[in-house]
Amino acid sequence: MTKLVGFVSNFAQYVEHSGDIAEDIPGDGPDVSLPIEWSGGGDDGSNGPAVTDPLMLYVAVPAMGDPEDPNSPIWKIPLAQVVYSVVGDFESPTDGTILPEDMQTVIAIRDALQALTDKLSATIIEKTSPDSDGLSTHAVLSSMAKQQ
Repeated sequence: MTKLVGFVSNFAQYVEHSGDIAEDIPGDGPDVSLPIEWSGGGDDGSNGPAVTDPLMLYVAVPAMGDPEDPNSPIWKIPLAQVVYSVVGDFESPTDGTILPEDMQTVIAIRDALQALTDKLSATIIEKTSPDSDGLSTHAVLSSMAKQQ
């Protein structure tokens, strides 16, 4: 799986788990970020190379050190890897099929991601300011959305 999962399961042996890891860790809870937001500056915002995967997740636990300190641990995992790990857990080892009751989970993940995509698309169209040449990207994006 991932280093984060190993960390959480190892951490659980020391803490009676409440069901919310943020409540179990002293101080601020875990900091989850999409470091692509800092990549325009040439790094990942944590003294590492710029991130190219827009859905790369960084997880830092402030109780283990300041996330901005280059010596503090940060777990990195692509969101796609998390999703496909769940899908892979449902696949039959013999023929790769997924049982109907498990497929409902896969469909729920797909639908949630699609809803997020739709919301992001609406935000892009609504919040895009006019370009420097006076043309609005809004018109281009609206046209693209209608073609889908």
